[in-house]
Amino acid sequence: MTFDLPAPIAEQAASAEALTRFLRQSIPVLASVELRALVANPQRVVLSAPLAVNHNHHQTAFGGSLALVGIVSGWALLHLALQAEGLSARLVVQKSEIDYRLPVAEDLVAETQRPDDAWPAFVERLRTRGKARIDLLTRVRAADADGVLLKGTYAAALE
Repeated sequence: MTFDLPAPIAEQAASAEALTRFLRQSIPVLASVELRALVANPQRVVLSAPLAVNHNHHQTAFGGSLALVGIVSGWALLHLALQAEGLSARLVVQKSEIDYRLPVAEDLVAETQRPDDAWPAFVERLRTRGKARIDLLTRVRAADADGVLLKGTYAAALE
């Protein structure tokens, strides 16, 4: 007996698997932190990494792993959102501020959503000037609260 997923769910799973492969091949350290995409679309990216390989001596998430997963979540969202716009750009994180609010004592789960209010101006600037910047907020959960908030400024330059 086989079980076929409904088309939208199957497409979402395929997109997440494709993003996981792309990220691990493009950024080798992501394989060692066992990063994987749970949700991958132009409006929202959710990445995870197991606590088992990303903990510190307190058995909570290592700060460097939290920063890495948070920054990559924002980068991946921009990558997918620009692809959906038909744009190919070099993307870099220009600046990040991280607020470690609570210890994360479970698998790391980072979520970034496209800021719809700033998105049209960002895309227009990128199309007309060939480069643009945008601020993204990434949240890493700790139980039912925000354990970490990462504000990243990402720069894009058309290829």
